[in-house]
Amino acid sequence: MITDGDLRRLMEADPDPLAHRAADVMHPGGVTIAPGTLATGALRLLETRRITSLIVAGPDGRVAGMLHVHDLWGVGLF
Repeated sequence: MITDGDLRRLMEADPDPLAHRAADVMHPGGVTIAPGTLATGALRLLETRRITSLIVAGPDGRVAGMLHVHDLWGVGLF
């Protein structure tokens, strides 16, 4: 996953950020939640980890989607 923070750090460090491959810029891993996680639990995790996005993954590890903090704003959790 490439986060907005990864891109900001790259642009601050390199005058030619487009010369990099995604694999060189991306943050390995990522924080995952299960599809059945309640929105309040997801929000708590975002706040605790001080991140803006979570990977939604099933029990087999396959990515089912992404959850961004803005998605939670849309349902009035802020």
